[in-house]
Amino acid sequence: MKTSILAKATLTLALLSVMSTAGIKYVAVVESDIDEGSGASEQISRADVRLVTAELRREAVKNLPPKRYVIMTAETVMAQGGAVLEECADENCVITLGSKIGADYIVRGTVSKLGAKFTLQVEMYETENGNLVASCDPVRAESIEELVEKASAACANMYKAWLVAQTTEPEQTAESGRKKHYIGANGTLIKSSSTASDFIVREWATVEFGWLTSYGLFYGLEVGAGFYELRYSVNISFNEGYTFKLPFDFALSVGGSVGIFVESSQNEDDPFGGLFNVDDSPEYGDGTGYGGPFVKARWKFIEISYRGIIESNSDVFGGQWTLRWVNQVRAGLYFEW
Repeated sequence: MKTSILAKATLTLALLSVMSTAGIKYVAVVESDIDEGSGASEQISRADVRLVTAELRREAVKNLPPKRYVIMTAETVMAQGGAVLEECADENCVITLGSKIGADYIVRGTVSKLGAKFTLQVEMYETENGNLVASCDPVRAESIEELVEKASAACANMYKAWLVAQTTEPEQTAESGRKKHYIGANGTLIKSSSTASDFIVREWATVEFGWLTSYGLFYGLEVGAGFYELRYSVNISFNEGYTFKLPFDFALSVGGSVGIFVESSQNEDDPFGGLFNVDDSPEYGDGTGYGGPFVKARWKFIEISYRGIIESNSDVFGGQWTLRWVNQVRAGLYFEW
């Protein structure tokens, strides 16, 4: 019994340890480089450069919160490949080797000579993708002591600015994930089925209102109606799909509709009696639909779409259940806010 309790306690502590370190990032401040081509190597030694590197590391410790960032010590960097890092002449080499020593971020300074003054440029890279995530303004000084002193303030500002950007990023992500609204109005240009084809814009008009997210998903409610001569059409449906953003303000949406789509040809003697009763004349393409897939192509606020509807030649409450496929080509306007 005691062994079981001890095992559970050990497992719990191990899990807590893993959870506590989740999200921790490792920052390696590697040895600063000397720009040989500028002539800086003639007046500055490796020992002087290590003073600059130590200052960069000290400012990282002071300005990056320890609960989120671990600053790797000079001994750790050297033990895990620092000697090789010193031989890197470009940032790609530094990033590759930095990833091998387990660092999430690499900070490196470069000391050069411009005229009579030394110049220090410091950059911070993300090892996962090689992106430059931060840099400080160039620091210029007449002596290495002055360069170290000025590097302290400049690098502190760099770390602080980067930390602010890291802190506000989740807020921006949450903001972008909020839902937006859209509204669209469409008229039917072409409707065809196995029994009829119409080229009448006035026959069917719809209005759709819905919500969309930054992840591309959208869902909305569509209501439509139409009247032409002695024919009626009504529909209400729930639409859901995904939007692909394309270059030059183009967008492509794919999804499906679920609802009720009714078209009816009325008797001339009683045009408003029995809206949901389907005429026996197949040339009108009357029937009751239940939804189907759609594709929408959009440029800015102009939209052209295709929708297929599964339809039966019956009234709403039963009757003849002969299924057929109805095609609709529509055009209209689309706005979101």
